[in-house]
Amino acid sequence: MKWCSKHQGEAMDGEKCPQCAEESKPVPFNFEQIDDSHQRAKVFGGWLVKSFENVYHAEMTDHHSGGEGWDWRVAMAFVPDPKHEWEIEK
Repeated sequence: MKWCSKHQGEAMDGEKCPQCAEESKPVPFNFEQIDDSHQRAKVFGGWLVKSFENVYHAEMTDHHSGGEGWDWRVAMAFVPDPKHEWEIEK
């Protein structure tokens, strides 16, 4: 047996200690609707906020253009809120 230097716990050869294994599991998050163009997800220390809009573009002349149509424009930002006190008013 080896000892985990982080938690001072016992770990089997080639494996993490149980506490390290628990900490390394991915934490899922789900976006909740704020309004028609914004969503948020609770993350460590605050919120991940996603803003999106449907944007029309006219036919372009460069070779990267797909022609005339609609595109999604998405932006994301982190909003600090360590206690997750932000309430959405409905």
